[in-house]
Amino acid sequence: MKNPWTKIPAEEYEQHMLEVGQLQLINSTFKNYLHLYKPRDIIILGATTGNGFENIDDKINSITAIDINNDYLIELKNRFPNLQHLSTICGDIQHLKTTRLSSDFIYAALIFEYVNLNKTILNIKSWLKSRGKLVTVLQMPNENISAVSPSRFKSVGQLNEIMKLVNIPYFEEVMIENNFSKEESKIITLQSGKQFYIGVHSK
Repeated sequence: MKNPWTKIPAEEYEQHMLEVGQLQLINSTFKNYLHLYKPRDIIILGATTGNGFENIDDKINSITAIDINNDYLIELKNRFPNLQHLSTICGDIQHLKTTRLSSDFIYAALIFEYVNLNKTILNIKSWLKSRGKLVTVLQMPNENISAVSPSRFKSVGQLNEIMKLVNIPYFEEVMIENNFSKEESKIITLQSGKQFYIGVHSK
């Protein structure tokens, strides 16, 4: 079965995420931790069309954007033609096999809801340098709110087929099992009532 993420037009994805306030959350979180940690080599998982890439310092040595939708990556490169040291990889991060990635900062915003957590963490672990930071954004369950926000963009509704919210205590257990240390975590609540866990773990 073709992954629904490959069938959602970039414009519809962006407008949907903007209307529900999640585009802004992903952007501001990325900006905050980039400025806090000042990494030299970064990997962005589920980079889509480059939300937040305007916050990347031109002194960064390498930027790797990974996404399953190649159209998103093409749009990303068109939007940031002057971003030096940018490379893109089209692929499914849970199955991606590459030994050439090495980073001291990985950003994973609303990614683990769509992949096998354990497989993906093993890949992240192999790509992250010692003492590197993994910044994660997870959507928290809410019995009164649909996991995928209702939208006038019907293509986004396809995500209901594959989206599975991650249990936060289980996520923390997996991180411990893989020898990650938690630096901090917090909960953000949007106007919609949706809540998001933001965590920082170091290798």
